[in-house]
Amino acid sequence: MTEHGHTPPLTRRVPGASGSGPRTSARSVLPEALLARMRAAMEAARGAKADEAEEIDDPGATDDPGPATAPSP
Repeated sequence: MTEHGHTPPLTRRVPGASGSGPRTSARSVLPEALLARMRAAMEAARGAKADEAEEIDDPGATDDPGPATAPSP
């Protein structure tokens, strides 16, 4: 400490002045092939969700005709 209990102020540091630290990259972290597969999976999930919503809106419209009944003898 200096006389009279005063300490000098801390010097200001400018962010990035030291040149160290994380660097930004122009490249994507994930390979493009993986990103394409992830996009395709998301689109498929959206399509399945839309199909499910249609079934909820019109539950009677199914492709299944129901149980087959045998003709009476």
